[in-house]
Amino acid sequence: MAGCCSPEFPVLQAGSNSGARLVARLVALLFAVAVWCAGSVGDAQAQTQAQVQAQAQTQPRHTGHPRLLLTRTSVEVIRAGLGQAPLFDQALQRAVQEVDREIANGLEVPVPRDFSGGYTHERHKRNFFVAHKAALLYQILDDSRYGQYVRDMLLEYAALYPTLPLHPRERSYARGRLFWQCLNDANWLLYMAQAYDAVYDFLEPGERDQIEQDLFRPFADFISLENPQFYNRIHNHSAWGSAAVGMIGLAMRDAELIDRALFGFQSTVASGARDNDGGLIATEEQ
Repeated sequence: MAGCCSPEFPVLQAGSNSGARLVARLVALLFAVAVWCAGSVGDAQAQTQAQVQAQAQTQPRHTGHPRLLLTRTSVEVIRAGLGQAPLFDQALQRAVQEVDREIANGLEVPVPRDFSGGYTHERHKRNFFVAHKAALLYQILDDSRYGQYVRDMLLEYAALYPTLPLHPRERSYARGRLFWQCLNDANWLLYMAQAYDAVYDFLEPGERDQIEQDLFRPFADFISLENPQFYNRIHNHSAWGSAAVGMIGLAMRDAELIDRALFGFQSTVASGARDNDGGLIATEEQ
């Protein structure tokens, strides 16, 4: 039971200098793509922390969605091309069939209890994959059924999350809440941030406030501020964490989360601390 990724996610090792550089570039690439698509922070590498905060504070809070994986312009292009690209149309139809089955089966957001492969783990993992697809279908097909499905799921999670302690399985050096390790929590947040962005305008202001205050903001704080041994390191785990915090920060126009994703934060991790695979989290020089 390796402490790396679910089968769907590739693993990068950072045990050497070249591996560390590769993972560091992956962090930059994942988040730079999100920043470029959102158009909110410009050239991320060139901006200082003060510039990021000033820009976010001068822009409207609830405008310009979708702004992560999709934009309004890209949605119009996709809609105009429906029926003209057979492979895309076939993939779209498969997504419709999959999500429609989930809608027919009803929502399930169980209290976490299992390792990878266990029922609750796989259910929460499936939820974020299906929510992501449903949100894209809402944008592409303009079908309110898919917006409703994602909204209901997010509200279910917003009700559950404040009640969750650390995951009951104690195997990980950074235990999650929905999953047994923070890595899987970060996977969940990255996909759900994109789903939230896609259905943002479908939600009522009060629903957005509830989802952000009870779910997304504490979720982002948990995998970062409350778990610096997971978040503040050069490793593929931290790449997922930074990208997830950045994605939800962009979706919510939260300057502090954007800043944290770009620049990290000051934290203390014991020198010589190791993760589940025996890798050093921090050395005396770090």
